[in-house]
Amino acid sequence: HDRAAAAVADYVVDIGPGAGDEGGCIVFTGTPAELWKANTFTGRYFSFKEHVPTPEKRLVPESSLVIRGAYKNNLRNIDVPIPVGRLTVITGVSGSGKSTFVEEVLVPSLQKKKPVGCDAVDGLMMKPLLVDQSPIGKNPRSNPATYTKLSDLVRDLYSNVTGLSPSYFSFNRPEGACKRCGGIGAVEVKMRYLPSTWVTCSECEGQRFSDEVLSARVSFGDDDLSIANFYNLSISEANNLLAREERLSASRRKAAKSILNALMTIGLGYMKLGQPSPTLSGGEAQRVKLAKYLGKRSLSERLLVLDEPSTGLHPKDLAGLLKVLDRLVRAGATVVVVEHNTDIIRAADWIIDLGPSAGPKGGEVIYAGPSSGLTEVETSLTGRALREEASIHPKTDRKKGFTTSKYISIRNARANNLKNIDVDFSKSALTVVTGVSGSGKS
Repeated sequence: HDRAAAAVADYVVDIGPGAGDEGGCIVFTGTPAELWKANTFTGRYFSFKEHVPTPEKRLVPESSLVIRGAYKNNLRNIDVPIPVGRLTVITGVSGSGKSTFVEEVLVPSLQKKKPVGCDAVDGLMMKPLLVDQSPIGKNPRSNPATYTKLSDLVRDLYSNVTGLSPSYFSFNRPEGACKRCGGIGAVEVKMRYLPSTWVTCSECEGQRFSDEVLSARVSFGDDDLSIANFYNLSISEANNLLAREERLSASRRKAAKSILNALMTIGLGYMKLGQPSPTLSGGEAQRVKLAKYLGKRSLSERLLVLDEPSTGLHPKDLAGLLKVLDRLVRAGATVVVVEHNTDIIRAADWIIDLGPSAGPKGGEVIYAGPSSGLTEVETSLTGRALREEASIHPKTDRKKGFTTSKYISIRNARANNLKNIDVDFSKSALTVVTGVSGSGKS
């Protein structure tokens, strides 16, 4: 997704046009200069024909949380002010001390309510929450529906319509789980000298539920869906069904709509409700966690910390992430983001730039203030990157010696959402595969 990396490629393959079932096609192939002129999401955003919209900036508040004398690892006894109730982005080159400050000073000091890796903490002792990219669950039983508690609402709906107990519609309960695989959907085959392998359960065919439960169907318009069919819906498809579902009470319908809208706003509309946790990317897992907090009424004493939430996000999808961060701040949260993405840096209310370089040459506060002032700091490499962003020009011709007669050819690729696509990867050249998040690149 990186514009600078794509600009120097010899060849570009753009996949899309959308995500999930709406992706999986080749929408462009050619040089970077040709991509910049193409009418694809990637082409329009990379050429700046379209820009990531940023929420309206807020005034600097009167109160701040100040970490004084941070000295952990390469931090040089620095004082770091973090405005309360604002979006703060911590920037700097890799190794400048960003993660050390956040994960080994800021969060532990607030958790233990005493200085950790620093001399003092001044200001409101907020409750910290590190929203990282670890999986939302440790095994395949966890998925976006169970993590956000949407599964509770779905079970109640199926119970009300079919007359079965809600526990029948959980693959984590013996009443509902397939007897052969125990609700996992796969069976472990152990081998004497090799690691175990997993094969799809022959009884439930990977659907996890017993035959009795799978036969209990609920009508949604023209479709009769089993509980397994429902969990196989994308988040956007489920939203269309539940938003007008009269068989749910008004309060439960509102709760379902709030959860699904949050997941769609953050760019996960393509994801399956029942997608197993281990198959989610780190960025997807982090965004599912974020969505869980959008429904909270008040976050006034919460400090949410995120480490590079733009990971895996196409510029088209960054607008949704920024909307979510903006909503969290407007709900009273203080949000701190460690980030290199220039669009997120520009959207911040407050910037803390560490540097000037990495390791022993880092650990100093180069700049602390509104995002608009960072480009004026000559010693800031982040500021320089922001200033020079517009001067990046795409490569116009292919690498010398580039020939289509020497390539790796992929024919009729059809894994997951790929729609029988053909791709040629030229050897001795750098090819960039791009496209919106979920379009089928990985």
